[in-house]
Amino acid sequence: MHHFNLKAKSKEDAAALDEAFGMPINQSLVLLKDKKNRIKLDIPVTGEINDPNFNPTDAIIKATTKATTVTLITFYTPYGLAFAGGNVLFNLATALNFDPLLFEPGSAQLKDAHKEQLANLAKLLVERPQVHLTLCGFSNLRDRDKMFTEIIDPKKIKPVSAANLPKLKQLGSERQESVKNYLIDIGKIEHNRLILCEPEHNDDAESLAGVEISI
Repeated sequence: MHHFNLKAKSKEDAAALDEAFGMPINQSLVLLKDKKNRIKLDIPVTGEINDPNFNPTDAIIKATTKATTVTLITFYTPYGLAFAGGNVLFNLATALNFDPLLFEPGSAQLKDAHKEQLANLAKLLVERPQVHLTLCGFSNLRDRDKMFTEIIDPKKIKPVSAANLPKLKQLGSERQESVKNYLIDIGKIEHNRLILCEPEHNDDAESLAGVEISI
């Protein structure tokens, strides 16, 4: 068994590694860690590894990409990952995002469908103790229309008032908090594995009114 270090010396090097790998390498490597915080890969290489010019980077990237793809398929399948003719309907660049939770206008209350989705997600988190989730809450124009008596013309939407914007962002905050609290209380997930975003509001009826979930 040999130990290789795949290390970036600068932000530019890190970006190049991400591009070569096809997804954020730091986020994806966490999926490969076992409970002892180790990553084991079978890397087929040829040549003399003690040669100063020996560079296993390409072989490591190929092996890691293959292992991560298999892990993602295994990780996401119970969550409802779609298959078509044996081909997985995702690519490595976007596979670290789950389907968002969508809320009723003006509401931060979890629905039964949300709870079922989060229960499945909690099971995956138990299987992968190294994984952390980022939860980002959003509100949109439908929330604004539901919560306030402003007259909103979709053809000419005026900016949300300074008094109401904090309340809309608070709704986004309450939505992400609802998700976090459910995963902690029902899923028994440690609170420090669930990272909250700064909530956002978008004055667009088609933008997200809910919570984005990503690794």
